[in-house]
Amino acid sequence: MGSIPVRVTKIENGEREYKMEREKLNIVQVTDNNIDDFVSVISNVKKWLDDNNIYLEGWEHENITREKILLNLQKGKNMYIGYIDNIPVSTMALQEYDFEFWGENSKNENAIYVHRLSVLREFSGKRLSHRLLDFAKEFAIKNSITKLRLDCKNKSKLRKVYEDYGFKFIRIGTYGNTLYELII
Repeated sequence: MGSIPVRVTKIENGEREYKMEREKLNIVQVTDNNIDDFVSVISNVKKWLDDNNIYLEGWEHENITREKILLNLQKGKNMYIGYIDNIPVSTMALQEYDFEFWGENSKNENAIYVHRLSVLREFSGKRLSHRLLDFAKEFAIKNSITKLRLDCKNKSKLRKVYEDYGFKFIRIGTYGNTLYELII
């Protein structure tokens, strides 16, 4: 996974602060061997969402269990985890279609749908989301896919992250979430 120097510089009340000499996000596909890292990051982010009274459709506890993630993996879903110096820090899933948020035609839209994009709070603000999106874009290009699509909560700060990356607002979705698209 590489040897990027990461030091824990401060620990207060069980919280760690990481100081990175140099940041390299190593993104790998989730397998049986690293699924627990994926679940750990997702669970950590879910706890932060709960602690801050933020509800996200699809992020209910029953949807992010190890068993549910394993089932998705066995169904052939493309799930990825990002590591910095062997520390699991981010996740992302790429789907070929998204009936729930984008409708029945999503299978025929030549798009890849980004889900479960998450970054541990200790690593937020380091543009890791953009690095994950770069990876998704490269994946799309390699597979002759012309669009990246995603959704987020309508009043979420994530909207700025996606808009800064170049995603364009498409519409408000079924659950009141914002649907975005990036033409590649």
